[in-house]
Parts: sequence; structure tokens; C-alpha cells
Amino acid sequence: MSVSLTSPFAFGLHPVGPVRSDVTCSIVIVSFHSLSELAPCLDMLRAGASGVRFEVIVVNNAQSDAAAMAAHCAAKGVRCLQSTHNIGYGPACNLGAAAAQGRYVLFMNPDVRISLSSLQLLIELSDATKDLVAIGPLQGDARGRVRGKLLSVGQRWTPAKRTLHRLSAAGTLKPTGFLGGGVLMVRKDIFDQISGFDENLFLFHEDDDLCLRLAQRGKLAIAAGVLAVHPAGRSTPPSDALTKTKSWHLGNSKVYVARKHYGSKASFAPLLEAVCKFVHPAILTRRGRIKACAFFAGVWSALFHTKPAGVQTQ
Repeated sequence: MSVSLTSPFAFGLHPVGPVRSDVTCSIVIVSFHSLSELAPCLDMLRAGASGVRFEVIVVNNAQSDAAAMAAHCAAKGVRCLQSTHNIGYGPACNLGAAAAQGRYVLFMNPDVRISLSSLQLLIELSDATKDLVAIGPLQGDARGRVRGKLLSVGQRWTPAKRTLHRLSAAGTLKPTGFLGGGVLMVRKDIFDQISGFDENLFLFHEDDDLCLRLAQRGKLAIAAGVLAVHPAGRSTPPSDALTKTKSWHLGNSKVYVARKHYGSKASFAPLLEAVCKFVHPAILTRRGRIKACAFFAGVWSALFHTKPAGVQTQ
């Protein structure tokens, strides 16, 4: 089944997916030319036995593979919501969440691999911690090398914010200020109360903004010892044009989040970061120059409201 929807949060409406007692978790996966990564992701979710009652909702932001995506989802027995154009990651997550019927919503990238036993542990930990509003596993590569951060945009580092690499005790919770949107589980009622992802953010730092708002309703934590395999940058095939687009939005969104949560003065911090990229060794490579120039352009656009020349988002 494939349908086209408009996000309910964009117009201040209530979500259309009532919570059902027979669905514990709704897994929302946003795809953009990611069918090759989505197939093994769905296969892993369907493999093995688990006491978790879950549903899978795929939101396809690409149009060229709409028919193939709909057919694949139908064959796998999962729902497919087809957007009319590339609406961005956060708005696409909102589409999926609006149709979700579980008590929890797990947002997950198509290149993520997580076992059902890990998903069950996330749910058990959340059920046992009533003031917890969002939880996520450690994210790393197939060799178990963990990457990520513990702070959202604008939050200050303290000695208590230990590196993620020291977290290893299974079943324990590590309080955090940030959970990466690649694998992020939230209580659906709280997600609905804060109107989901901010749809002014097309790409990047939408998880920072979400976490900053979720933290006003309760605690966020990482499930130490639970690892989701998430290789960087494999959801969508790479290209120079895509690198430019991503880097532009990375800078633009960072300014938006800083200004939204900390005021206009804080929004100039990304400008210093943008300037520093031009003296980083990566600038010696062609890809590094593309990233630095596009990031600076995105920051400048957000600060001074200029048009993003040459950047395609569709």
C-alpha cells in the first residue's frame, strides 16, 4: 500500500494514528533513494523471535523509485507512505509518526542494523523508567567502534559528559543531552505533545532540536551495551552535488537551532566554526573544499537570509 500525505504537524492538527494496545512500537524509516539499504534493514527486523509487537512504516522521500518501493514494502508486509516530493527528514518522520499506532516510535535510518532483542531491551528499559521520554542505543560500525556525541547544539561540555567509548555495561542507562536521529525511540504521547520534529529544518540538527525540547518533558538516556550498527553516509549514494547540499543544510540548520534555543548571539558561533574549516587540513582535498564552502554558505544564509545559490533540495 502506498499513499501520499501532508504532515499534520505542519498545520497544527492532531496525529491521525491512534495508539493501539496490540502495538508496542512503531518503527518509522525514512528513505531517499535507499532501497538497497532498506531491504536488509527490513530483513533483520523480521528475523528471529521476539515478544515485541511492532509495526514498520516506511516513508519514501524519493519519487523515481516510488513503484519499486511500494512493491518491496508490500512484499515485506510493511506500510509505505509516499511523499509527493522530498519534504526533508524531520517532516517525513512526522508523516510516519502521524500514522503510528504504538506506544513508542522508533525513528531509524535505512542503513541501520539492529536486532529485535535490542529493540526489546530498549522498550523494557523505557517501561521501567517512567520519567524517561527518549532512549537510544550506542551507534557504531560492524567492528563495534562507537561514535556519536552526548550534547545537543549549544550545550556546554562538563567532565561528567564522558566519552561514549567508555559505556559498555549492558542494561544500564547513561543520561545524555543528545540522541542521534539515526536510531531514536520516543514515547509517542510526548512526541505528539511537542508537535514532533520542527519542520523548518529540512535536513540535519533536527535531532538536536527535538532532544532539546524533549528534555523539557523528561530524561533522555543511552542504553549502554546495546549497539546498533550504523555505518556513516550509506543511506543515500554519494555525489559532489549531494555533499554540497548536505553541507549547506548542516551549516544552515545549526544556526537555526542555536538561534531558536539560545538567542541571536549564540547563532554566530557556527560562523566561527565555518571559518575554522578553511584552515583545517581537509581543505586540501576537493571534497573538503566543497564541504567547507557549502557549510559557510549555509551559515551565511541563515544569519543574513540570503538565497542558497545552486543548492538543490528536491
